[in-house]
This record gives sequence, C-alpha cells and structure tokens, in this order.
Amino acid sequence: MLFPETDGSIPEFTYTDGADFEQQIERIIADAKDRSLFSRDLVGAIWDWRSACHLSPVRANILRPLEKLCRGRVLELGSGCGIITRYLGELGGDVVALEASAHRASITRQRTADLNNVTVVCDRIEDFNAEKKFDVVTMIGVLQYARLFSHCGDRAELDLLANAARQLNDDGVLVIAIQNKLGLKYFSGFPEPNVDVPYYGVEGQYGPETIIRFGLDELKGILGSVGLSAQEVYFPLPDYHMPVSLLTSKGLDPKGQFAARPLLTGTVGRDRARPDWIVPAFSLEQAWASIHENGLAEDLANSFLIIAGKSERAVAALREAQDLAWHYSVERHPAFATAKRFYLDGGEVRTARDRVTQEAAPALPVSHSIDDGPYLKGNLWWLGLVKVLNTPGWSAMDVCNWARPWIDAICREADLGPAVSLSLDKSVPGALFDWTPLNCMEVAPGELAFFDKEWKLESDLTLSYVILRGLFGSLASVSSCAQPAEGTPLEILELLRESLRMQSIGITDDHVEKYIAQESSVQHWINGGVEGRIGAPWVSYVKSAKLVVRIDGRHMRALLEDAKAHDANQQAVIQTQAAEIAAMRTTLEQYQSRALAEAGSRWRRAFRALFGRSA
Repeated sequence: MLFPETDGSIPEFTYTDGADFEQQIERIIADAKDRSLFSRDLVGAIWDWRSACHLSPVRANILRPLEKLCRGRVLELGSGCGIITRYLGELGGDVVALEASAHRASITRQRTADLNNVTVVCDRIEDFNAEKKFDVVTMIGVLQYARLFSHCGDRAELDLLANAARQLNDDGVLVIAIQNKLGLKYFSGFPEPNVDVPYYGVEGQYGPETIIRFGLDELKGILGSVGLSAQEVYFPLPDYHMPVSLLTSKGLDPKGQFAARPLLTGTVGRDRARPDWIVPAFSLEQAWASIHENGLAEDLANSFLIIAGKSERAVAALREAQDLAWHYSVERHPAFATAKRFYLDGGEVRTARDRVTQEAAPALPVSHSIDDGPYLKGNLWWLGLVKVLNTPGWSAMDVCNWARPWIDAICREADLGPAVSLSLDKSVPGALFDWTPLNCMEVAPGELAFFDKEWKLESDLTLSYVILRGLFGSLASVSSCAQPAEGTPLEILELLRESLRMQSIGITDDHVEKYIAQESSVQHWINGGVEGRIGAPWVSYVKSAKLVVRIDGRHMRALLEDAKAHDANQQAVIQTQAAEIAAMRTTLEQYQSRALAEAGSRWRRAFRALFGRSA
C-alpha cells in the first residue's frame, strides 16, 4: 500500500462508518479463507444493510453493465473497504484504488491481497496525480461528501470532478454513482442518507459544509463545466447502493418497445435502505406507473449512474449499443448467479441470460436453467395485486378475485381441473416452482403466460406449496397498501387463508408448516448449495409478516381527534376518581380522629378506675 509524502499541514481525513463497525468488517475479511466477490465466508457474515454494502456481491452490480470498459486501466476514487475494488480486480484490468482513510485503505488492501493487478494508495482525491492516465475513473458514492471531507472550499464538488477529469486519457470516462436529491422515494418521506432527515434534499437544505446531492440537470451541468460534456446516464434500481436492476434512457422511454414498469415497481420492495419506521406517503409502485407514462422517470429516479467523457468518442459505444436494461440475481450460490440483459434487435426486444461466474453447480435436488425465453409483452399479473391493495377499502374478496385466474392457470398446466374440486395435497410437477404471479404475464385478455422459469425441482411438489409460495411472495412484495375494509386481516398468512377460503380452498396449519419447511430447504440449496435446513429468522418472518398500511391525513386527523377525546374522557374520569379519593381520605381522617378521641377517653376512664379519682 502506498502513502503520499506530507508536511502535516493538511487536516487528517476523518470519514468513517464508525470505528467499531469498520473493525468488525476488518476482522471478518481477515478471518475469511476466501476473499473473492462471491465468498461464502463474507456473505455468511452479513448482519445488516450496512454490512451488506461492504460484503455482498450485489454491491458490484452497479458496474456490471460497464464490464468491458472496466477491463482497462481503472482508477477507483474512494475505495472504502474494497468491495468494488475486489470486483474491478477480478475483471483483470490495471486497478489503482485510492482511499484517504488509512484504516479503510488497509482494509481494501486486505480484501485484494491476492490480486497483483490492484494497487492501493492512501491519498486524498484532490491531491492525487498519476503519471499515466486512466481509461476509467470511478466515484461510487463519493461525490456527495465533497464539501465535508475535502479542503477545496465552498464548491468542492467542482474541484474534485476537475481533478478526476484530469486523470482521464482523451477517450476515458468518469463513472459516478450518486443518489438523486429529487428521487421519488425522498418525496414519499424517506430520510436522506447521512443526515437521516426527510425532505432534506428535496427542500435544498445543503450548505457549504454538508453533504451535497444533485438533480439530473444539475449533475449534467457541473460535469459539463469541468469539460465532461459527453454523457450517458443509467438508472440503478432500487438504488445505487445495492442495485438489482439498471435501466438505460432507451429502456425508460415510455414510447419505446420495452415495458420498464415491472422493473420500476418490482424493485421498490427490495430497497434495503428503507428504515423500519418508514411508511411512505403514497404507493411507490403505483406512482412509478404514472411517472413513467408521463416521461418523468429519469428526473425522479432514486439514483444515477452517469458515464461522462471529454469527447463523443468516449461514450460512442454506449450510445450505439441497443441495451435497454439489466437484471441481476447474484445473492445465490455463485454457480447460480445470473445476469439478464434486455436489448433491441431489429426493432424487437430480446433477452439474454448469462451466468456471472464459471463455478460448477453442486449436486442438488434442484436444477437451474438459463435458457432464453421470448420477451413477453403484456401486463405483469402481480401489478394487478398492487392495484387491488392500493384501492381504499379493499378486502380479502378482492385478493380472492385477483388470485383465482392464476390458480386456475396453475391447475390447467398440471392437468388437475378446477382448483375448488381438488385436494391441496395433489402432486404437481417440480417445474412449476417458479410459476408465481411475479413471473406471470397477461399476454391477452384472460390468457396468462409464464417467464423466468429458471428453477425445477427434481421431485414433485404439492399444490398447496405452489399456491402458498406464489401468494405469500406476491403479498410480501407489495411495499405498502391503502386502508382496507374493516375486519380485513393484515397478517399476510391470515389474509392469504381468508382469500383462499372464499374460493373454497382451505389452507391448514399443516399446509403452512410444510410450505415453510420445503421453501426453507430449497432456498438454502439455491443460496448456499449445501444440505437444506430451516432458518429460524425466515420462519419467524413468514409467520409474523404483515402488510404496511398507509394512513392518509384525514384518517390520521380523525385518529388524533379520537385520541384527544379519549384522553379528555380519561382525564375527566381521573379527576372524578381523584375527588372521590379525596373525599374518602377526608372521611378516613375524620374516622381516625374520632377513633383516637374515643380511645383516649376510654384510657382515661380506665386509669381513673384503677388509681382513683385523685390520680
């Protein structure tokens, strides 16, 4: 690891995620036998969202669409604890990782110790200058800290970007990932990262010594002001921290061939940065549909991945590409990690799915296919449930009516006949494992088709398992819902049971226990590649999971008025009881006074009787 020469006049770099937290990350990496991107040692040590950002392979998805660009000479500005550095190093390019924190730089070096093509330098961005220029310079989650941790003045972001631009060769690109201060989730009440204050960026509360984020036009403008006017923008979903999908501008075009809504809405519930206490002000899934239809999705995206160069040649390959979107499934055994690309070919949308690693699949009672199916046009069936649950006054019957066509489609595929006349213990093919509403498209009125059928169990499944798996996953994927009709259960299992009961399908406790046991085993095979077992936290989640219900202002006001009335009533009761207690106390004191007086009189009479009147 390289350190710069310094005369001590520059203040020490103080950014940290917390000393205890970083020491824990350091210990985990030091103890890991495997420090690769997909290390099971590291993934197994994740304990929360913050640790996932440093240890999960999902973090590297942000650069996967730029894999070819990143195989050259790359400068990473702000390497943190080395998760992105590890990915870049494994691509095989010449990587220089710059980190101003000595402790974090040492963790980066530890994470990449076996990669000879990675050089770690402990230095500030604004002070660093390399003799040889770079093909790619990255700033992943760095620019927002410019005013806090650089010594460049009030417009530190301009100086940092200018210095980054100076490191590029003529056709090189600067790659920036950053949150959008006008991201949709921030309008819904999500607190802005680093300050934990809702509407902080929406209201423009930034100052000369705070974090700083930008809207899309602002970001393009400041990049242009430092000579990086050739730009392409991608949109990570749900956020750049842990993206599972990325869309291009072509993919977001509401007039184009590609339907972006399933990705925009389907990733809302996978936002790990959402605090437990947050109830969004509106349905993010429903809002994305309206925003996309009106061509506003780029401006209201939660994050940006912007690729900027000095000349059009720098981004020409990206501009000419026909890529629309990517979807990544990497939180699995490495042999099963996949990347799905959506692209235009002759004016038609095509899909291509590839394995992310070359690791051989273990022998398991489940098989995995990456065969490319056709791109299905239509309405994602799950979005019908989103609409149902976001209609005020919805009920279990509405969920029942939505679920019935999907259940009938499953039964037809398994040659079982109408679901109402069947035993839920009937066997169905293991190939139906992935036939969920989340993988179901209505391609014509009343005609359902299934896609992304990756997984097949070697043994048969029960009908109850397929139904429970599909409905529980669909309900749990809805991030929030409107107020339901009175008496509607909000516990997902109870709502599911009630909805099926209305179709004369009875789900018993035994069905639920068998579903939990089998799903737990299958997921452990897929994610760990080892002997299946039931995971206690997941079991607890399934049994206790509830829908998140939004409360509108009028209902909230009514609740507050009811609470005030109840409080006033309680105060009146307390005052009445206090008066009664005071009266009882007065009566008791009077009784005690009379009792003492009578006792004294008896003692005097007894004394006189014993000793005589003269005593």
